Amino acid sequence: MDERREQARRDRAEGRVPGSGTGVRPFPWPTWATLIALVALYGVMISLPDAREDAPLALGFTVATALVGLWIQRRRPARTPPAGPSSG
Repeated sequence: MDERREQARRDRAEGRVPGSGTGVRPFPWPTWATLIALVALYGVMISLPDAREDAPLALGFTVATALVGLWIQRRRPARTPPAGPSSG
């Protein structure tokens, strides 16, 4: 934890946004893998008679969760890194 705090302090001193460059590297592949897994799960749920009536509820919950996530993401202000030093 102290290392992260120290790195953020160095980033601010050098004019960088703290935590910039710490994003998910393989993005968007985990998102696509999750979506494919969910579609497969719903396919299995629809094909099983015992789970067939739960499938619409699960799908609705997934869609509602995604919409709330998009709403929250769009409400946040965009993080723009500060302009770097000019090499002119």
